[in-house]
Amino acid sequence: KESKLRFVCKDCRDGFLLKVDRMKEELRQMKRELSQSKGETIDGEGFSVENEGNFFSRLLRKDNRAKEIQLMEKERERLQKLKQKREDRMREAVPTWKEDILPNWEARSGSKKLKQLCWWGIPPVLRGKVWPLLIGNKLGITRELFSVHCERASEIKREFKEKNKKEAQVSANLVDKESTVLLIPVDIGRTFPLLGFFKEEGPQRQELRIVLEAFACLRPDIGYVQGMSFIAAVMLLNMDPYTAFQCFANLLNMKIFVEFYKMNLINIKKYVLILEELMMKNIPKVAENFADLGLKTDMYIVDWFLTLYSRPLPLDIALRIWDYCLHEKTCFMFRVAVGILK
Repeated sequence: KESKLRFVCKDCRDGFLLKVDRMKEELRQMKRELSQSKGETIDGEGFSVENEGNFFSRLLRKDNRAKEIQLMEKERERLQKLKQKREDRMREAVPTWKEDILPNWEARSGSKKLKQLCWWGIPPVLRGKVWPLLIGNKLGITRELFSVHCERASEIKREFKEKNKKEAQVSANLVDKESTVLLIPVDIGRTFPLLGFFKEEGPQRQELRIVLEAFACLRPDIGYVQGMSFIAAVMLLNMDPYTAFQCFANLLNMKIFVEFYKMNLINIKKYVLILEELMMKNIPKVAENFADLGLKTDMYIVDWFLTLYSRPLPLDIALRIWDYCLHEKTCFMFRVAVGILK
């Protein structure tokens, strides 16, 4: 100390050393408080000491973490086996579909056997045949009607092109909902972007555009609304454009879809209240937590219903939901919502 403090006069040296000691003590106290907040033990000099209790508690935490990882792996394996079992069951059911259900659809359409098979999942190779039968064709869509509305969509685009309407101005100037066909190309590329089928050079991009444009002309009271592209895309992944248009138009003719796509806020509120009541009855803790966080039901139900779960969920899971939802219709949409939240 004597050699290091030569620059301090003798009269000030004692006071200076006292200040240094005080600063050291404050520093040790700060280390002590910080380590206590972390659950560590501190010696007299302010250094962390690994006591026996902390040592074993850390070992215990590591052991618990290892057990958690093992449980996660076991759960993953269990789910994988369950998925494989379901896929095997669907493959085994293919002969039943082909030899019994499809040839005798009118007799089997309301049977418990069909309900059970839909619950197990429709084999992917047969969805293009089974979905149209489940949805039906109450609107009487024909190939000629499809061609007429495709031509009408082409006329609308030609009219706007002749008037030199820029695409950037379209969204602000559209009054006639039939003219929303001009907005469709913007959304097509955002539809299942990871698949690549509907991107700029995708093999089904034009098919999706044609189906959506024809629907906008078929239903000028609704036009094109964001979210429709996901439902139409799922249809096209399983069937040809005409059949996809027929199914798409009839599915969106259901009351719940009409009200959501027309943004009928009064009726949408009714569906919101139904889901909230189901949540309070089946998952009250989740409902209470959502209320405490200020998470409103319409913040997620609109996207779920507008796309029939095809955007928020992995595609393979969404397809399984569609298999049974097309059989049970609206009520199952609410069961799925509760199941996701649960």
